Order: sequence, then C-alpha cells, then structure tokens
Amino acid sequence: ILDLLVVEDSNSGAEDVSIAVCRGPTHSGVFTRFLGFSPFGFELGLIGTLVGRACGICGSWGLFRDEVGKIVEVLSNNGCSGSFAYGVVGREMTNGVGT
Repeated sequence: ILDLLVVEDSNSGAEDVSIAVCRGPTHSGVFTRFLGFSPFGFELGLIGTLVGRACGICGSWGLFRDEVGKIVEVLSNNGCSGSFAYGVVGREMTNGVGT
C-alpha cells in the first residue's frame, strides 16, 4: 500500500493540494504493547520511524502536526504516555529526523 495521500490543503502556500500520510483500509492501529516485552530501544525506534515517515511525506507543517497527533493517539492506545511520545517527537525534530 502506498504511503501517500493527496489532499486539499489551503495552508500549503501557493498550491491547493499537498501530500499526507495514507493509512490503508487494513490499518488496525495496533503496535506492540508499549510496556510489554519489547526492548525499550524498539519502542523508541518505532516512534522515530513513524515521525521520520511523517516528516518525509507530509507536504506542509499543518499536515505534519496533524500526523504527529495521530501518531501520539495510536501510541497512547497501545500503552505509551502522550507526554513521553511528544518528548521523543521533540527530540527527533531537534536532532534531525532520521539521524
């Protein structure tokens, strides 16, 4: 499934369309339970990967902000605290996504 969704975005500047993250019909929002048996580094890597994907795909900061909210919501549903997830997102953005 492609990860791109073309959306109408009035905040994207000169263009009226932009690109956002697409979730296919089979996306369940289920990841490993955050406080489960997975190593902590795996959980950090998951958040970093999702943020890097969003940063690389989203065509505007508004769409990126919306995507980060969706990421944090899905992670919260899997046992991760929102404040921790936002902290990792902030660290990823400060250090440069994907580095």
